[in-house]
Amino acid sequence: MRQYSESVDLHSISLPLEPLGDYVVLKRLEAAATGIVVPEGARQISNRAVVLAVGPGVIDPAGTRTPVSLEAGDEVLVSPRVGTDVRIGSVVVTLVRADDIFGRWDAS
Repeated sequence: MRQYSESVDLHSISLPLEPLGDYVVLKRLEAAATGIVVPEGARQISNRAVVLAVGPGVIDPAGTRTPVSLEAGDEVLVSPRVGTDVRIGSVVVTLVRADDIFGRWDAS
């Protein structure tokens, strides 16, 4: 199992971005260094991330809002090829739709 070098302190990230609908703001976790030097272009994007913010959910045709079943602090599995990266100050966050998240890692 990969070790991840980053722990995300949710209180240290000022997030002036509020997701809409079923969008989720993620901070991808970086894999810990293994001693092998990999060129920047060959590095893989992590598929593990921490949820920073969650939109209110989508409204179905009947007018009922369906909330997103995630909350800030959840660690999730997401494809490395989905989402839009946004730089906020020195932090890069990724916006994805809730449907693009495969699952939530068990905290235990």
